[in-house]
Amino acid sequence: MNPEESKIKRISWKSLTESFLEQLNLERGLGYTVKQLLLRPRMAIEEYLFEDRHRMVKPLGFLLLVVAIAAYLSSFLLSFDTDIGALIANDAAFSRLPEDIQSLIIRFFNLSQQYFNLFLMSNIPTTTLATYLIFRDQDLNFPEHLVINVYIFSIQTLLIIPLIPFMVKVPLLSLLILVLNIGFMYYALTKIFRQSWRDGALKTLVVFIFAQFLQGIAVGLFLVIMALITYLF
Repeated sequence: MNPEESKIKRISWKSLTESFLEQLNLERGLGYTVKQLLLRPRMAIEEYLFEDRHRMVKPLGFLLLVVAIAAYLSSFLLSFDTDIGALIANDAAFSRLPEDIQSLIIRFFNLSQQYFNLFLMSNIPTTTLATYLIFRDQDLNFPEHLVINVYIFSIQTLLIIPLIPFMVKVPLLSLLILVLNIGFMYYALTKIFRQSWRDGALKTLVVFIFAQFLQGIAVGLFLVIMALITYLF
């Protein structure tokens, strides 16, 4: 085998990187996708769903990229290796719980730290179900709502990434992050579904509350499953 006789361009680190970016459409579409979703979210969604799917980054690739960045920065800067039990052991309300319940809760929070990226994305299905039910008049199916919410969540995550380094020193940033998340959801849903600002605010609030309610049920079921696995097996 003589590499010098190769009839095609040889593989290099540069070509591998370019190939990876091309597969996710990040090489050309990342800046365009972010700009469109920030400034013209309805046009961006309509373009991807009904017109042209080559100019924008694919939703899954975009999601994986921003969540990976957020998860890496969080694990690196927020000391996720700290045992959550040490942080809540002195809490009076927590200390009154039965020991088995305390152990279960600590295990859950440690898992949420270990698999931060998965927990970060876990509210996408519940929010998708909420928008699908609240905006049924838009004649969009569930997978199309899923694409919309993946793009919205990706931008929300992108917006909070610059704040991650300061979250430990400024605990109030958690409130700012919540405001940013709800604020962009309000802006995006209002624009995408052509709502008035008043109707958009009401429906966004309903979507947020309903999604959090569903998320709470999912967490509760997960805790029950953990308990069954722990104490039955």
